[in-house]
Order: sequence, then structure tokens, then C-alpha cells
Amino acid sequence: MSYSRWSYSIWYTFWSASSESTEFRLPTKKLKYNQVFEICDCPSYSITYGDLMTKDLNTILQEVKEVYKDKNPTEDELFELSEYLMRFIDDVNYDFKWNMFFLYSWYYPIRNKLRRWR
Repeated sequence: MSYSRWSYSIWYTFWSASSESTEFRLPTKKLKYNQVFEICDCPSYSITYGDLMTKDLNTILQEVKEVYKDKNPTEDELFELSEYLMRFIDDVNYDFKWNMFFLYSWYYPIRNKLRRWR
């Protein structure tokens, strides 16, 4: 699961819940493309996996730079953010492999429900 919080970083980012739950769902392209990367700040900034796949990285970084112009992010900080975005893409791709998706979206939820009934 993508998550970053570093003491010397201006970025606090995470893989935010999509508008749809993945529990007991099939790993469809639509569900995958609706996964959300979020920068938690005031104001927050979020972008879906689908948008990341269709937009140019420099365009996204320019949008972020505009949203956080008060913080005046440096080129190094924007590069750091681009690494978090790439990690998010890798994590979503990994999580949406059939075996991993069913492990987290079917097996663990069913196992946990059965454990509660004991």
C-alpha cells in the first residue's frame, strides 16, 4: 500500500480509498483506474490511477506546483513526489494482479469474518 510520511518532506501522500470498495469485487480495469493517490494537505490534491496513466507526468507536477504555490516546492521536492507517484502506480499494478487482488479482496475478508464467528 502506497504511503509516505517523511520528517524532512513537505509531502504526506497515500493511496486513498477509491469511490468503490474492492471487497468481493473483480479486478476490473474500471476499478483499477478509479484508485486514488492523494496528497494530504490543505488544500488536498488527488488524482486517479487512470489519470496518471493518461496524463503526462510533467503536467501533473505542474498542477501540483500550482495548487501548492504557497509552499513553493523545489525541483527536488517535485522529483520526490514523482517517485511517490511511480510507487503508487507500481503498488496498484501489483495489487491488481489476480492472485494478490483475490488474496486481499476475497480471502482475507472471508477469513476475518469466519474468525469473528468463533
